[in-house]
Amino acid sequence: MEIVAQSPSGLAFAFSSRSDGDALDYANLAAAVTRLYGHAWSAPVARLKQVHSDVVGAASAESGASAPPGFLFLGEGDAITSSTHGPAAAVFVADCAPIALYDRDKGMGAVVHAGWRGMASGVALRAVERLSAAGCESLEAVVAPHAGPCCYEFGAEHAAELNRELGFDLISRTTSGEVSIDIFAALAAQLRGAGVELAAGRPECTICSGKYFSYRAGDAVARQALLLLPSRP
Repeated sequence: MEIVAQSPSGLAFAFSSRSDGDALDYANLAAAVTRLYGHAWSAPVARLKQVHSDVVGAASAESGASAPPGFLFLGEGDAITSSTHGPAAAVFVADCAPIALYDRDKGMGAVVHAGWRGMASGVALRAVERLSAAGCESLEAVVAPHAGPCCYEFGAEHAAELNRELGFDLISRTTSGEVSIDIFAALAAQLRGAGVELAAGRPECTICSGKYFSYRAGDAVARQALLLLPSRP
């Protein structure tokens, strides 16, 4: 696990890897944070049933049912907002794009799960809207490792349809010359259009790097987590 984004207001975002084990198992997630910071960590983590939607949930100390152990379940959705005063929150991925959103000054942020469906539905933009409505004015984003255009083969007709719907070019080519889509380019265009600054460039590809679980590469169940930590544990 490594820190991929950190705000001056106190939020930290950590991303796990294959070496941390399946992050859907809370014991693995807690152990990874413990190794990251060098002392025991066992805080509850807000999570959702991810359904490739544009629904944004909010984590608070009062919200969420406990299930499974260690997690606070917030229902269906694909993004969670929290703050330096709220619980940790996580989204889980194995090729979809995980996005860390945060305000530099107000101690508020969100974790976002955006596959091509979520990207097309504007889930990242809905999270930006939710944070902006809460008073955030200096938003930054980091897109963590996900399926890159080097490997993310996609049907040509479907890619062209996405281009028309979104209004910008996301069609690319894999290293073998097949049609692919560039999720990072699409998300970067969406976020910049909403006034969000990208604090980091293109991340690694989960399919070919070998460091991460990848559904396309055969990991049908295991996931890594993008974890919002409200403060240094």
